[in-house]
This record gives sequence, structure tokens and C-alpha cells, in this order.
Amino acid sequence: MSYPREQASRGLLLLFVSAIISLFSWLPFIGIVAFGLNLYALYTLSTAAEGYRTAFYVNIVGIILSVVGMVFKNGFLGALVDMAIQILNFLSVFFICKTTGDFLSTVDYRLAGSGTTVWVLYAVCTGVMILCELLSVIPIINIGAALLSAGIAVVQFVAGILYLIFLFRSQKALA
Repeated sequence: MSYPREQASRGLLLLFVSAIISLFSWLPFIGIVAFGLNLYALYTLSTAAEGYRTAFYVNIVGIILSVVGMVFKNGFLGALVDMAIQILNFLSVFFICKTTGDFLSTVDYRLAGSGTTVWVLYAVCTGVMILCELLSVIPIINIGAALLSAGIAVVQFVAGILYLIFLFRSQKALA
């Protein structure tokens, strides 16, 4: 087994665990632990391949933008920062799924394909959510945008579950 594959497997396991821990981030300090473990997982992955390194950098930019977003909570700039964060979150998932798929292409082609399914779902959800956010300022249309956002939130939830399954199965396949 090659060193990059071992690093990818270890990083994907850490990423999976951090995502599971983040489900309990409503408990005191659990969110901080999940955040730290997520960054460490991305750092671990970044030593395995360039795509993972890009995902790590995208997350760093997302963290910085989130801090900037605290200043501009409302208004036009707040909406722009929110949309940029949504795009960065998608890009992180894209680079992780794409790079993992590249590793998996020689091991389990079907599992690599499920990574593509995950990032495509994330892309559609991100695009529609940004569109809904833009349409939410137009009277009457904002009602439809809100309903569409609720539907997309369900699809995004399913995509998140598929992402977790992909991370878990991928780390097993690469181990």
C-alpha cells in the first residue's frame, strides 16, 4: 500500500469522525473539538494529494470569510459573504470527493462514482440555494423561493448523509 493512500485513508476517517462529532456541536465545547478535528483531518489529507491540499486551503479561506461575515451579518454584504461561504463549502466537498474518487478509481470504481454523485448533489443544492437567496428579495417570488429552499434543505440533508457514507466507505477501501 502506498503512503498517499494510507494518508488519505487516515484523513478520511478523521474527517468522518469530525463530521459525526459535529452533529453534537450543540453541547458545550463539542463544536470546538469537531472544528479542530476537521482542520487536522484536512491537514492530514493535504499531505496525500494536491486536491486535498486545495480543499484544506478552501476551508481556511472559508474560516476567514466566516469571521468577516460576523461583521456583516445583515444587508447586501452579509448576503454576499453568505453566498461565498456556501460556494466554498461546495468546493471543499468537490475537491475531497474528486480526489478521493481518483484514489478509488483503481480500487473500487463504483465507490468512486458515488463520490461524483455526492459532489453533483452538493453543486445543485448550492446553486439552487444561492438562487433562492437572490430571489428572496423580490416580493411574491420570495414565497416560492422559501418553499424551494425548504425542499432543497431536504435534498442537502440526504446529500450530507451520502457524503458521510462515502467518507466511511472510502477510508475502508483505501486502508
